Formats: sequence, C-alpha cells, structure tokens
Amino acid sequence: RLPMSDGEGGRAYAVALSPDGRILAAGGLDADAEINGNGGYVYLFDTISGRIVQRLGPMPAIVNDLDYSADGQRLAAALDASSGVLMWQAPFKGPGAQAAYDASVSTVEFDAAGVLYAISGDGQFSIIDPPFTPRLRIPLAGGAKADSLSISPDGTRMALGYSDRAGIDI
Repeated sequence: RLPMSDGEGGRAYAVALSPDGRILAAGGLDADAEINGNGGYVYLFDTISGRIVQRLGPMPAIVNDLDYSADGQRLAAALDASSGVLMWQAPFKGPGAQAAYDASVSTVEFDAAGVLYAISGDGQFSIIDPPFTPRLRIPLAGGAKADSLSISPDGTRMALGYSDRAGIDI
C-alpha cells in the first residue's frame, strides 16, 4: 500500500496496471503529501511480491488518475490543483514531461495508437500526441463538466461521464 501517516495519508486515488500485468502504479494522497504539503509520489509495485520497485516524483499535486500506454512504454498521471498532466517514458526515470492546465485534471487515457486523452475540471477535453505534443484542447459542449472517459479498444469511440449531469455521451 501507499506509505501511511497518522491522518489521511495513504489513500490511493489512482491505480493502473501495466499491460503485461507485472507492475501496478498507484498514487493519491500518501504520507509525504500530507506531511509535507506536496503531491506525494507515484509508486510502482511488483505485482508478484507486492514490493515497491520504484517511486516517481515528488508530484506537484495529488494524483487523480493514472494510465499506461498499450505498449507499456509510457505512464501518464492526471494531477489536481491545475498541475496538469505528467508523463514518463520507460524506464520511468526523471521528472517526466508536464502539460499545464487551468484546473484539476480528473482523467487520462491512452488509446491503442498511443494518443493520450485528458479531461479537466474547467470543461476542457484534450488530445496529446506521442511522445507528448498537445494537439487539441477544446471546451466541451454547453460547458459540461466531464470527469471520466473511456476509449473503445479499436479507438473508434469514446464515452464521457459527467459530474454535473446524469448520462454518458458516446
């Protein structure tokens, strides 16, 4: 589990399993984030032993979501408090590339081709091309507040879920 503190530290808000099933990435509000007031770390766990094999960070804010690319070569994190999106390239060393946003990013997801999609709390939908080149950032229709997305395995459809209204858009 994430390192714990006496308070809230130790909560995992985001997890992602590598495509080969060998590494679990987890982030959220760990002890470091609570004690030091930063975003803590993303921890990479060996799924066989359960041990932490690597730690990424420290993050500029709490991690809301994580996703691996289909080839397992990239890991993206959606960050709280307008800290944007971070992305690491295997072997996941260094600080990672960062894209800034004006609001918290709730969700990130790669499609099969390695394109990264992101949803932020200000109603923005983003497309980021490999390796980390922002292609498009547009407001959602009617100022909707999407907070989740999922891409179909063949990449032809996307589902958006909302925090401010019932329903899912395909």
